[in-house]
Amino acid sequence: MIKCTNCGASIKEGARTCEFCGGVLPEEKVTAPPPPPPSPAPPPPQQNSFSFFNLHISDFFKNHKKATIIVSCVAFAVIVLSVVLPIVWVMNGMSSLFDDLGDYTDNPFGGSSSGKAAVDSVALNRTDVTLEVGDIAVLSATVTVSPDTDNNRKVKWSSSDIFVASVDASGVVTAKKTGTATITATSSVNSAVRAACEITVPQDKPMAKDLVITEEPVLTLTRTQGNYRYFSIAGTVKNTFKKEMKSIFISVTLFDENGTALSTIPFNHKNLAPDESWQFVETNRMIAIATGLPVKATVTSVNVYDF
Repeated sequence: MIKCTNCGASIKEGARTCEFCGGVLPEEKVTAPPPPPPSPAPPPPQQNSFSFFNLHISDFFKNHKKATIIVSCVAFAVIVLSVVLPIVWVMNGMSSLFDDLGDYTDNPFGGSSSGKAAVDSVALNRTDVTLEVGDIAVLSATVTVSPDTDNNRKVKWSSSDIFVASVDASGVVTAKKTGTATITATSSVNSAVRAACEITVPQDKPMAKDLVITEEPVLTLTRTQGNYRYFSIAGTVKNTFKKEMKSIFISVTLFDENGTALSTIPFNHKNLAPDESWQFVETNRMIAIATGLPVKATVTSVNVYDF
């Protein structure tokens, strides 16, 4: 039920006129319900740093040409090297600096606080040594320094060829094989101050050059018989090696006047002592006349052994 605005009587809802006073009732305004509030926007998808990086790299490759990409990569490499190389250089420089500081006494690196200790000289007890293979020699270093402390008297030992002669931290040298090597003692405080000893390791086995021909072989015609000529050959060699030569093998070749080799004669000998000579002789050497006339004999091969 609603009330008439003219007479105040109660009338049915939906009537347009009042049945008591006949007045026209005003139209009822229908108010639309308010719209529902908007739903909140969904949050953006989560994206980790790795996905973000891949996305941007992918976009970069899609939007740039190949040449630009290559130039960018080269520029990136240059930037990295320009950062890394100076760091490496500085680290190497610092390492070398600490090596040169040596042994100090008044600071964590040793030595005096005023700077590097003065090393006047390094001298060795021997400057040249000859050793047999397997022999040893003991070298000692005398270091003149100021100020005089135990630390700045230290030296570092080294060998120019450890396969010929090695040296340990105490200066003990061991001969390894035939040859020469330089053993150096370097001040541990100042690497510019050093002293050296020349080590010579002579050969321990005889060689062909150690068998010296003191008399060249002489060729003498003794007789002719049938189709053959007979000759005698004699020459002398000497052992100049320090040890006995256990076995010696010599070859003497006969040549004609044109320098053509006609025949080769072998000689051998046992146990030739140092400085001892041996005369090799052939008294009845036969050669066919048709082969040619030998006029000269020459030693063409020498082999010596210590067994």
